[in-house]
Amino acid sequence: MRSYDWLLFDLDNTILDFNASSVIAFNRIMEDLGLEEDPELVRRFKKYNLQVWGEMEKGLIDHQQLKSKRWSLFFNSINIQMDPVEANNIYFELIKSNPVFVDHAFEIIQKGSLSHQLMIITNGLSEVQRPRLEITRLTNYFRHIVISDELGHAKPHKAYFDHCHDLMNAPAKERVLVIGDTLHSDILGGKNFGYHTCWYNYSNNENEGVPTDYEIKDLRELGGILEMGMT
Repeated sequence: MRSYDWLLFDLDNTILDFNASSVIAFNRIMEDLGLEEDPELVRRFKKYNLQVWGEMEKGLIDHQQLKSKRWSLFFNSINIQMDPVEANNIYFELIKSNPVFVDHAFEIIQKGSLSHQLMIITNGLSEVQRPRLEITRLTNYFRHIVISDELGHAKPHKAYFDHCHDLMNAPAKERVLVIGDTLHSDILGGKNFGYHTCWYNYSNNENEGVPTDYEIKDLRELGGILEMGMT
């Protein structure tokens, strides 16, 4: 059983269920456009959203370009005329006002904060992440919150983790555990930096050859890894 001083949590789809909030926001926009809820439209938007986030993490586009490009691609694909910037603004406001916790996440955070130092590491956008963290009162439990939009570097890049490491006053890397749902940005980024990693594989996806110290499908399993009693 390994012991850790610091737990670095991804935010979206690890602590807060961004997928759920996103679907709520997306369906509201479709309703305003006179379109009925349609899982195929959700799937199509998610495809473009993943595409542009991948481009941003590779440094091909910045956060501002991401905001409009995903909506431009989506609207063009369904022949809808709407200002992508306006759509993104509405989308953000709806996501901010509809935060949803991942199952058991709040309990893990509460208990983890009693025995560990906690940090949030997120590639999200500051204008969305900060209000959600305040609404959910997660700021009460985390020593540091590192948002790529504010830093100018994103996971999995070394510069991002260099900054996190400095904030922690350079602890022994084997005493740091990264917990996240994304193999590339969270797990590979943390592993390449020398941290231990825990992949939250809630969708039971196949590992693409990324080494990880732990893999869990339910956040309550983290309690066993960290020797925290979980119900």
